[in-house]
Amino acid sequence: MSSPLSLSGRVEGDTWGRSVEECRSSVVVGEEALEICHRLAAQHPSAYETDVAATLNNLNLGTVLGDLGEREVARAAFEEALRLYQPLF
Repeated sequence: MSSPLSLSGRVEGDTWGRSVEECRSSVVVGEEALEICHRLAAQHPSAYETDVAATLNNLNLGTVLGDLGEREVARAAFEEALRLYQPLF
């Protein structure tokens, strides 16, 4: 399997040519936002579970993780978002 990194040090895929450091920084921020949403959802699931799913989706957390080679973590993020969104449809 090929690396998601290009020779220029940029991440290939859906990360819009961001550097590896920029992608890692976005993952850190995304994980912080996700932690806040998880805490809120634990207290009030009906009010905040969709925010958890939206955070997973809107921050492209799974996509960035996948492009950084963290495929299992990315898959878990996508599966969690799907699990939370499915009852809405």
